Amino acid sequence: VYRSAGRTHLSCGSHIIVTSVQPDTQERSLVHSRSSVRYTSYSLPTRRYLPGEGTHPRKHSDRPHIPELPVPVSHISSSHWRHSKHYLYAIDLINLAYWWEAHEGLETLWIGAGKETDTGVRIQGLIQTCAALIKAHQGKHQGAQTLLAKGLIKLETGPESPLGFDTSRFLHEATAFVNGETIEHPRIELMLSQ
Repeated sequence: VYRSAGRTHLSCGSHIIVTSVQPDTQERSLVHSRSSVRYTSYSLPTRRYLPGEGTHPRKHSDRPHIPELPVPVSHISSSHWRHSKHYLYAIDLINLAYWWEAHEGLETLWIGAGKETDTGVRIQGLIQTCAALIKAHQGKHQGAQTLLAKGLIKLETGPESPLGFDTSRFLHEATAFVNGETIEHPRIELMLSQ
């Protein structure tokens, strides 16, 4: 057990449980019981930011919260996602429950892809799903379910895996987390070999 930034970290076998100390909320613990594959070697943010808790990362201009990535050489698309360091890093962040940080990175990709393109719509669905996971973690169930419903619609549109992952599996896991059926947060496993 150790404490940092108002959180208690408890290691129990293969589980790490991270609990926030927030007396007026019903914030849920994050349980990491399965390993997450990293798709990039970029360093992780200095901490997980949750809106309404602690200092906003942009208020620390002396130290970047999220590592600065190289400028993308092209816009992300269903055929080029494997080559997008920004996309791969966003997936790392989602898998490690850095949902606000993933949301920030995905917004750049969403705008670059074109908000109304098939890829842009899918990325917006990921952004909304990240926001839903934040709300669920904070115990804001109505907001979480509303955002997840919007994200589901966008992620279920078109071909099954245009961004390299099983959307059905991810959405099933996200729905279970948002509905409080599991404390295990959803992860994305990219299909790099296809």
